[in-house]
Amino acid sequence: MLPMLFGVVIGIMLPVQTAMNSRLRGALHSLFAASFVSFGLGTVALLATLVVSGAGVGLPDGFLRSQPWWIWIGGALGVVFLTGNIALFSHLGAVQTVVMPILGQIVGGEVIDQFGLFDSPVRVLTYGRGAGTMLAIAGVVLVVAGPELATRRVRGGRGSGDGREVHGEDSGREPALWLWRLAGIAAGMLSAMQSAVNGTLGAHLHSAVKAAFISFLIGTLALVALLALQRLIRRVGHRPQPHGSRMGATRWWFWIGGLLGAFFVYGNATLVPVLGTGLTVVVVIAGQLLGGLGIDRYGLLGASRRRVHAIQLIGIVVLIAGGIALRLL
Repeated sequence: MLPMLFGVVIGIMLPVQTAMNSRLRGALHSLFAASFVSFGLGTVALLATLVVSGAGVGLPDGFLRSQPWWIWIGGALGVVFLTGNIALFSHLGAVQTVVMPILGQIVGGEVIDQFGLFDSPVRVLTYGRGAGTMLAIAGVVLVVAGPELATRRVRGGRGSGDGREVHGEDSGREPALWLWRLAGIAAGMLSAMQSAVNGTLGAHLHSAVKAAFISFLIGTLALVALLALQRLIRRVGHRPQPHGSRMGATRWWFWIGGLLGAFFVYGNATLVPVLGTGLTVVVVIAGQLLGGLGIDRYGLLGASRRRVHAIQLIGIVVLIAGGIALRLL
């Protein structure tokens, strides 16, 4: 049970990191710049950990030649997931920014386990594991759609999915919101791939910390290239910087999301060889939901306060039950 509890803890860190990075994005007036700061800080923290532990950052002889190309793409997948979460946060709020990628994570994780993709341990989808997966998906549906269904039944109106009524202008935003939700599902599938890739890299290197460092380093370099490309496009098109070039007001905690992200990646790389990709995804998701509900309920870290419904808490319990079924059956 301890690995599962650890997975819940690192899951809580993800919505907290997303909220921090969302505030940093507002201060820097740049989505990619906020992602770069987060990845850069995580890279430095992981490098310091390797140096202090004496593990070093070098690779074993012949490692580059002996490994498949895909083992290096975890960092790029992480860039898409992190940057996508920052973009989703302002449109969907903390809870839905967490739960919409979950469907992609659950399905992606089970497919990876079923076929042993990315050299992951093969875990055949039995009837019991299938039931656990369906329970997990049902829990997600309760968290996302439950408030809307409850609002429709009680008031005869349409709910926004986060406990607020949808009227007039808001109802016209529903198609756009579903596009953001679909983007979240796609990002979740990439997240499951990242967990599997980094887990395999950590197993081959015999070091989850070194695997997390490599992932963050590659992600940081990818963001440097994206920022350079963004600046070049603006120069060629003679486009001014959005919202001016001055930095907005910041607080110290805006800048530390990368530390939580580093621990999140390290934790996933540690858990995948122990629990498998599918179960790792589910227990981390439980933590993400708990963290997201807390942020929305109390408006933590500058987030907008949103009502949390009892049916959402029931959904989390159902999701956790699905995770336990995946572990035991």
